[in-house]
Amino acid sequence: LTIVRFPLAFGAGVSGNFGRLISLAQKGIPLPLKTPNNKRSLVGLENAVDLLCHLKDHDKAAGKIFLIADQPPVSTEELLRKIAQYMGVKLRLFQLPKPVQELLQHIPIVSGYATRLFGSLEVDDTYMRTSLSWSPPRTFDEELRQTLKQVRSRQQRDGL
Repeated sequence: LTIVRFPLAFGAGVSGNFGRLISLAQKGIPLPLKTPNNKRSLVGLENAVDLLCHLKDHDKAAGKIFLIADQPPVSTEELLRKIAQYMGVKLRLFQLPKPVQELLQHIPIVSGYATRLFGSLEVDDTYMRTSLSWSPPRTFDEELRQTLKQVRSRQQRDGL
């Protein structure tokens, strides 16, 4: 048995929190998500699948726990800027004062969202990459561009 732990994943058919970020970026409304100092690890679905295929026949994988992430981690602001750029929309961001961000992270009804948007979650997958001699076939930007191309295509097909 091998265990692989994923951070936020994105790819074809994206929904959930990543889908919400895309939707927010497309709305063109001012967003309080200017957070240049946080760092979030993500993983593209194609890179994750490639790792899983690599693991199935790897004799050093059995009984281990691995972390995977595309490199480098990005800030929420950086991610939103890339989404806006690739989707061809204008992004309007502003920064909430740090005390307000911290307060939001302690209010039960919004704390989960606030922590994911303002906080950091970096994954160090060095052990997995070195012990399995694996590297992702696509860069973060390549995966993100492909994902957003598919989202745009689906939206055009659905008349959105």
